[in-house]
Amino acid sequence: MSRTTLPILCALALLLAPGVARGDVIRLRTGETVKGRVVSERTNEQVLVVEDYLAGAEREIAWGAVDPGDAARLQEVLHLGTVGDVTIPCDILSYKLDDGSVVQVKGVVVKEEGGVVFLRNRSQKEPLQVRKERVVEREKGECDPQEVYPPEELAEVKKNELSPQDARTWLQLAQFCEAVGAWAAAKEAYENAAVDETFLNRKIAQEGATRVEAILRDKEALDTLNALKMAMSAEQWKRVREGIEGFAAKHPSAGEAVTKKLETLKTEFADRRTKALSALAGRRFEVIVRELIRKRVAPKDAEFNTIQGWIRKECLEEALGALLAELQKSDPAVTPEEAKALWEGRPKKSWRTAKYGSGTRFVEPPKILPKTGVKQQPQQNKGGGPAPVLKLPEPPSRDDWWRKLTTDERREFWWAVFVEKSGLFEVDPKKGKKLCDRCQGDGTLSFTMTNGLSATTLCDRCAGARFDLELRYR
Repeated sequence: MSRTTLPILCALALLLAPGVARGDVIRLRTGETVKGRVVSERTNEQVLVVEDYLAGAEREIAWGAVDPGDAARLQEVLHLGTVGDVTIPCDILSYKLDDGSVVQVKGVVVKEEGGVVFLRNRSQKEPLQVRKERVVEREKGECDPQEVYPPEELAEVKKNELSPQDARTWLQLAQFCEAVGAWAAAKEAYENAAVDETFLNRKIAQEGATRVEAILRDKEALDTLNALKMAMSAEQWKRVREGIEGFAAKHPSAGEAVTKKLETLKTEFADRRTKALSALAGRRFEVIVRELIRKRVAPKDAEFNTIQGWIRKECLEEALGALLAELQKSDPAVTPEEAKALWEGRPKKSWRTAKYGSGTRFVEPPKILPKTGVKQQPQQNKGGGPAPVLKLPEPPSRDDWWRKLTTDERREFWWAVFVEKSGLFEVDPKKGKKLCDRCQGDGTLSFTMTNGLSATTLCDRCAGARFDLELRYR
């Protein structure tokens, strides 16, 4: 084993280590809780053996007496009875391609160097290199270990970890190897477990050996499934669908065990595809709409009423069409109906804010205007003529206000309108309020005119509304 491989295998051993804590809390159906260490070497399908810290002794507890949730958790970790799913912690990266579309990949980050993230998975021979400025989102998740490591490597690490010496540990190794697709290693381990005639789970070991042997006879079909699994981890949805649809014709004599794995793959494909495309829709739809709005409002001569009519109808149609085009880059089979369903099923994470800004008064006019006017009326001229007529400044009309806005201010206003009126977002019914940054929430502006008189006028930004309305949405 090379020096470079050893650290990777050591890290992998930690990822694959059993999930039973040294000090576990186990709930019983009676309501009692037992705090202690699960004695895995003595636990079997009939009894759970726990070193009870409070009693200072080992206790044998029938599985039927254990809370069903805790029983399922412990049995899965201890690989009792059935072959369960195996997952490992992994990194999930969403990053931009040259054409602006966003893709998501799973794997394990092996290093970060020179502004580049190196992500290992089995979709390619060398680690995927992604520049950090292209990364849109990065999070931790769980993934199938086969998406990152070859099954033979996983089997080797697990065997070194368990160091099987008895039928029980050989069975644990066998079930793990079967779960990760290391078929030859699984067959050997099942056979070693089945040799012990006193082993309570000898029948499980024998059945496992028979099952894996049948799978090995269907190696070509199995290789096809593994290739489709790798394509699925790379989100090559079209390739996977076509592979699933053509599997029966390509492997007409595939055995029952392989057929079951094909059905599992179908279920996983449908689930992962929906989650991935829903997440993509959730990330891209707002970006698409904002860009459509920006292009519409950018011309200085763009009229308010024209934009308003477009927002109410054509904007939604254009946005859903653009979203469909982006989703079809990932999977050409996406239909317009599915595109909308994928958006509706998007993961809703944190609340965001849309702001009406200085346009608040045109959306929700103030019901009560603050008092304005000249504080001291000018006296008549000594010559007996009428007092001069003073014209006080007024807030701009809607069209004047609209003409003076920047492109970004126009876009933010219409984005808030779209969020509230389109019906596509979950919107908090309680609007937020931010003090007008011109009058600081007073609604008026006071000044001294050239003739020395004091005057109060409506704020030329909010026109007495006092606040800017904000929407929380997701």
